[in-house]
Amino acid sequence: MAHVTAVVSQKGGVGKTTTAANLAAALAAVGQNVLLLEVDPQGALIPSLGLHPEEIPHSLVDILEGKIEAREAVVRTPFEGLSLLAACLPHQDELILEDAASRHPLHLREVVDKLVPHFDSILLDGPPTLGHLARMTLAASDGYLVPVQAEELSYRTLARFLSVADSVQADYNPDLKCDGILITMADLRTRMAVKVVNQLHEHYGDKLLVSMVPRTVTLQEMPDRGKPALLYAPSSRGAESYREVAEELLSNRDNPTEEEFDDALDLMDQLTEDSTLLAESPEPWLERAASPPTTAELLQNSSLFLTHLGWDPDREERPVRRPPGDDVSLR
Repeated sequence: MAHVTAVVSQKGGVGKTTTAANLAAALAAVGQNVLLLEVDPQGALIPSLGLHPEEIPHSLVDILEGKIEAREAVVRTPFEGLSLLAACLPHQDELILEDAASRHPLHLREVVDKLVPHFDSILLDGPPTLGHLARMTLAASDGYLVPVQAEELSYRTLARFLSVADSVQADYNPDLKCDGILITMADLRTRMAVKVVNQLHEHYGDKLLVSMVPRTVTLQEMPDRGKPALLYAPSSRGAESYREVAEELLSNRDNPTEEEFDDALDLMDQLTEDSTLLAESPEPWLERAASPPTTAELLQNSSLFLTHLGWDPDREERPVRRPPGDDVSLR
């Protein structure tokens, strides 16, 4: 079953579509079957993936209007493991998307649910707004990734966006999680970039990814090249940064959240006091295990206990995200 990630931002020009395309390419490069589902009616993914509108027979507009089934609109890109479902085509009215979102906020979720069994990852390229379309995108996702340019104006929009995401979680999608905030177009030679990065660590350190995307000409050339940077400049700094983003996101999915980690430690304390607790009230993650360790084994080695939760004891940190207050300095 695919993990559905919305790549979303209130502000345009922060590398949202660049992030969606290159992250998808990075995931496909490690063997995943990836779908890029475009919800942004600007349609920037089509040229970025070496396609032309005339090569695409159907779009999300056709699905929402009930003309076709979801899988009929999926097209293969020239790149192995990477497919695209376009938002709308040049002859279609993009307002149909906004109207559908306002009338039926969970319509996209229904579409995505039909596609989830066929892919390992689905990335939604959301619109640069906070309107109905953005909310419908979040309602259809398991988690969301927010690209934030290392500049003051981009930073200032973040609080409002996260507030909207919280409201979508409360109203439509209780399982929605923040997969991370990703710093993009970072040039740490400038004082402004360093200031913004430090502000992000101070106020959003628990959500901020360790990986950071630099400002590079290579990434800016993507629409003209017609392919993600990982495919035309695989050794470039931009391509490497998106490989690191993909690795971090996959690692975070496999490891417990901060809350789960704390719950594990609390349960260890309880088990120490009452060794019958585990047998009487098994945790859901223990029920999923093929061969749950015994209480004695768990108590004997805390590392074994946390590994059973899915934590990797070889990692240097838990969590992997840089702790708040860990300032960045000018290089």
